[in-house]
Order: sequence, then C-alpha cells, then structure tokens
Amino acid sequence: MLRKFLHIRFKKTNDNTNNDTNNDTNNDTNNDTNNDTNNDTNNDTNNDTNNDTNNDTNN
Repeated sequence: MLRKFLHIRFKKTNDNTNNDTNNDTNNDTNNDTNNDTNNDTNNDTNNDTNNDTNNDTNN
C-alpha cells in the first residue's frame, strides 16, 4: 500500500514538474517571439517613417 502510494505520489510530482517545465518553455518561446515581432514591426515602422520624412524633406 505504501509502495503504491509512493509510486503515485512520485508520478504526480514528475507530471507536475514536466508541466511546469513545459509551461516555462512555452512562455519563454512566446515571449521571445512576441518581442521579436514587436521589435521588427517597430523597426520597420520607424524606418518607413524616417524614409518618408527624408524624402519629403529632400523633395
């Protein structure tokens, strides 16, 4: 009985650890992707705006 309890308890702990690890990894990946996308979008927008301003000024 104790052996079965310990086995179940150990498995539950392993499952929780795996879930935590997967959640952390997914969150990190999502954050990285969102940051990269936002940075790319901001850079593109800034470049476009700067180019438009420069063209308007020069023309």
